[in-house]
Amino acid sequence: EVLEVFSYACPHCAHFQPYADQIKQALPAYAQFTYMPAIFNAQWEPYARAFYTAQSLGVLDQTHQALFDALHRDHVPLRTIEDLAGFYAQHGVDRAKFLAASGSFEVESKLARAQEIVRNAGVDGTPSVIVNGKYRVTGSSAGGFPQLIELVEFLVKKEHAAATPAAKKQ
Repeated sequence: EVLEVFSYACPHCAHFQPYADQIKQALPAYAQFTYMPAIFNAQWEPYARAFYTAQSLGVLDQTHQALFDALHRDHVPLRTIEDLAGFYAQHGVDRAKFLAASGSFEVESKLARAQEIVRNAGVDGTPSVIVNGKYRVTGSSAGGFPQLIELVEFLVKKEHAAATPAAKKQ
């Protein structure tokens, strides 16, 4: 598993998104890429809630980049869950349904689990990439985003080789 810890509020994450797309496209079939929003402060909580709400409503794929663009390219003031409900309404999601889902048990559980993972993994900044729950890497630790792609690819192959029966016999 390749897990990107991010926030829609993070300008570095917005800049990293095309690189995340490259990582996803380059991953072998045995690996999966997932996103997990971080909540480092109260201002980031609505974005994490919106992520899990969009995921639960099945609109995440078509709105993920659009929300980054609205915030960082177009500078749309989306700060509250109500603001974000309006954004998703512009993308075909019923506003009331979005707001109801944003407070659901499913979303609350995912928010709590994400905070636990971020804490346990020692994530202190975004974007961070966690490979197979073992390696936490960032653009800074890798020497830049292009190098981060290479490092993630290397770690995925390393983890796969360690997990295959042939590798265990050696």
